[in-house]
Amino acid sequence: MQLHPPRSQYVNNSRYCLHLWRPTRQVIPLPPAAFVGIVGLGPSEAAILFAQMSAVS
Repeated sequence: MQLHPPRSQYVNNSRYCLHLWRPTRQVIPLPPAAFVGIVGLGPSEAAILFAQMSAVS
């Protein structure tokens, strides 16, 4: 998950630094797995499936 504050709230002291943080006292909700990909399908199988889907359309 990325948060994008308005430009008025940017703090940018270095071109090459990305700050990562997470709450320590609460759980970050996860999206449903179907929003991310197909559960149980590996990268190779996904590549084949998507190539087949592209060939049909």
